[in-house]
Amino acid sequence: DDGAMARAEEVLRLHAPRLDSIHRHYAYHASALDAVLHCVQDARLRCYRLGMAQVERAVAAVTARSSGPENTRDVFVESLVVCAAFKFVGEGKVDVQVTKLLEEHLFPHATRPISAFYAQTYSTDVRWVLRQRADDLKAMFECYGQTEVVDGRKVGFMLTPGFVQMLQDADLLGAALTPIQVHERLSKLCAPPDDDEAPVDRLCYSEFLDAITMVSMSRDPDPFMAPKVRLDRLVERLVLNLKNHWMRNKSGDAKGKALLVAFAKATSLRLRKNH
Repeated sequence: DDGAMARAEEVLRLHAPRLDSIHRHYAYHASALDAVLHCVQDARLRCYRLGMAQVERAVAAVTARSSGPENTRDVFVESLVVCAAFKFVGEGKVDVQVTKLLEEHLFPHATRPISAFYAQTYSTDVRWVLRQRADDLKAMFECYGQTEVVDGRKVGFMLTPGFVQMLQDADLLGAALTPIQVHERLSKLCAPPDDDEAPVDRLCYSEFLDAITMVSMSRDPDPFMAPKVRLDRLVERLVLNLKNHWMRNKSGDAKGKALLVAFAKATSLRLRKNH
């Protein structure tokens, strides 16, 4: 299915910086097989459908197609995608499998200590809200973020001051959440703590989603309110307040105008899906 493959490639491109960081964490292993095996173990991917034999087959198939060095980032990521096909067989097309690989295993578990924050951030309900509002969130990321070309790939990122500016424009900073608190908490999200190469002042898209979830927990810590409700309310308020901000700012830049257009398209798509 060409459409599913294109969607899977877009997901991998969107999360490329996070995947680069995960690869660096495991790249010290002597071989691609050892790197992938340890990642599969850490990310809790092992099951009766994905044992050592299947991991070996996945890595062997990918390295056989590769003309370059064995233990590269591309071989590592592609091998994990093949592993996902073993683990999630019958659970959707390749784009669904890749999403499950990232959201249910790599991002919450690989390279990271177990914590209540990541357990909540990657819960099914919270990820559902993030997927439902993906168009709005991507528009915010593009408006307040930047792009650069790395190894021939166009990669998006958001500097931490850009994230703080977005919250400021949305009137979400105050006594409950100050700019200093946001900077301190963002520093803990910017790549694994043992990755010396990862910048500590920028967010890739998946870290941006973690940061949005963090803000929803910080601004509304009511323990009797479900995390998905807090997150949905925050995203709705972000969209509404950013719309008002950029509509008032008539001399706003092109990115602000593009954000308003993207919000309108996202609303239209949601209405069509719900009817």
